Amino acid sequence: MKKARFNPKEIRQKPTPLDNYIESYIIISSSNGNSEAGKLIGFINGYAYLHPFVCSDYTSEKGPIRSLIEDTMAVNMQPHFSVAPTTKKSLENYCISKNNEET
Repeated sequence: MKKARFNPKEIRQKPTPLDNYIESYIIISSSNGNSEAGKLIGFINGYAYLHPFVCSDYTSEKGPIRSLIEDTMAVNMQPHFSVAPTTKKSLENYCISKNNEET
């Protein structure tokens, strides 16, 4: 009987480069020009989970508005090709700027 060259429990799985962004605010861009932004809380089965995230909403008084939503969104990472770091303040200012453009 041949002895195993290593014990599988001793092998450490290397973290992916995107693991460095967990608990950070990011922008995920796709090849079709769409993007999603928010705080990365983890990955499950090829999906990145953002909480909170930037979302458009519609109000009867102001029409469409953008804001950081305190909910969780799953982003399919298959069609996406780039991840860029950002800050919560930057995303809040983006929402304010876009809301001012649309009024």
